[in-house]
Amino acid sequence: MKRCYKCKLFKNEKEFYKSKERSDGFSNICKICNRERGKQYRLANKEKEIARHALYLLNNANSIRECQKRYYQLNKEKYYKNNKKWGEKNRERLRELWRKHSNKTETKHKHRINEARRRACKLKATPKWLSKTQLEEIKLIYDTCPIDCHVDHIVPLRGKNVCGLHVPWNLQHLSSHENQKKNNKLIL
Repeated sequence: MKRCYKCKLFKNEKEFYKSKERSDGFSNICKICNRERGKQYRLANKEKEIARHALYLLNNANSIRECQKRYYQLNKEKYYKNNKKWGEKNRERLRELWRKHSNKTETKHKHRINEARRRACKLKATPKWLSKTQLEEIKLIYDTCPIDCHVDHIVPLRGKNVCGLHVPWNLQHLSSHENQKKNNKLIL
């Protein structure tokens, strides 16, 4: 048992931080009082603490970024679940953020550029040896697509490991949700 210098209470040695400077090897202030003293200091010196923290972030930006990347890689599923929960609870807020984001001219230009790339990729992926009936079949697949569905390439045109062709046997109708979930992946 040891007496805290600040609160004057007798506490177990586990309640004190270790200190090599003290003869008994423990600080003379308990952990609770020490934390309280730190809070009071930070409140009294708020500007100084903000400047100290900003300087630390500036000097250690690369190592902090690396730590954040490692943590994210180890906890991807946790991030995914938390984001999904937040999205379900805050649907209106999410829609509002998406509207703000999509209304920016920069985003519109990026979207147009991406769509132009997709059209060019589709043209490149359409073989010249397709017959007229096969080209008409492609048009028919697009025309008969149900309202809540997208025309999906089974083997994606711009996949990571494999790139498919824009041919009738590589097209399918897929619900919009499933198609967005699939993205550019080959799912067998």
